[in-house]
Amino acid sequence: MGILRYYPVIQKILVINCNILLENEYSDVINYQEKEKITIFRASMRCAMDLRRILPFVLLCMCYLGFAQKRGGYNSKDPYTFTQFYIGIRGGGALTGVKVYDRFSSLISIDSIPENYDKKYVNYKRLTAFSGFEIAFTYKSQFTISLQPSYRRQSFGYYYSNGWYDTSGTYLKLKNTVNIKSDYISLPLILRYDFTKTALRPFIMAGIFYDIRSQSYKTLTIHAEDTEAGGNSSYQKEQLASTANAIFIRSAIGWLAGAGCSYRLGNIRVIADLSYRSGMHNIVNQKNRYDNIFSPTGDVMDNLKLNQFQFSIGCLFPIKYLTNSYESVD
Repeated sequence: MGILRYYPVIQKILVINCNILLENEYSDVINYQEKEKITIFRASMRCAMDLRRILPFVLLCMCYLGFAQKRGGYNSKDPYTFTQFYIGIRGGGALTGVKVYDRFSSLISIDSIPENYDKKYVNYKRLTAFSGFEIAFTYKSQFTISLQPSYRRQSFGYYYSNGWYDTSGTYLKLKNTVNIKSDYISLPLILRYDFTKTALRPFIMAGIFYDIRSQSYKTLTIHAEDTEAGGNSSYQKEQLASTANAIFIRSAIGWLAGAGCSYRLGNIRVIADLSYRSGMHNIVNQKNRYDNIFSPTGDVMDNLKLNQFQFSIGCLFPIKYLTNSYESVD
């Protein structure tokens, strides 16, 4: 801490020397070589003045490390050692499933039951990725509250069939396959409990999340099977791909729960977990259900929410060093 007393003196010397140089910039310049030397010296002094701006930060870091080094080992009675802050990175994968609230269809038939037009969803079969960072606060090495912002993609799909049939035996069958991908900025807040205080720590966790939709994409592919021409012809009739931002609302709220374990590797804590995320409300924009680019094809969205199974791995770096050997006691 004593070195801080000399900082005003160092700063004053730099300012005075630079001012003198600026006032007498080229008063004694005789030739080009001397002028060049003075120019180089002037640039050096300007660099010194720039360095003085970051000098307090450097001194503060030195004092912080010195303070951390002077502290004793872990002490269960010292409140300073009760807590630890972490910052780290996370990433992983997820499988998305759909929970349908209400079903809708733009197709109506007088001689077939409505269930024939229900969509069949593809659940938990498409692996997507997410990545982000984590900020965590640990109390007494077992209770942790964690904020884990991430950018994630959720993908699901469905298919349904319709067609026209003639009494003569000819028909036209249409199979509609839909793929949807939505990107979200996710903000989960999680409470975690570690069962042990050893290097390897199993834990359970639970929390809530708030997702902000960034972009949505939808692809509709129509395959046709036609016997009207006297043969059996199968072909891709149409494909429509576009953004689907008007179909979904802007945000999603839900809860999550899971379990995992962490392992202390030096001062770094490596962590892995598996969790289940469940949405709490319908994410489809009901105002635009029949008013979007896909509506003329007969495709309309059901009311639904999204659920996910996800796994993640990450590395957490401690902010506070609690021993005189620069080890983080957690």
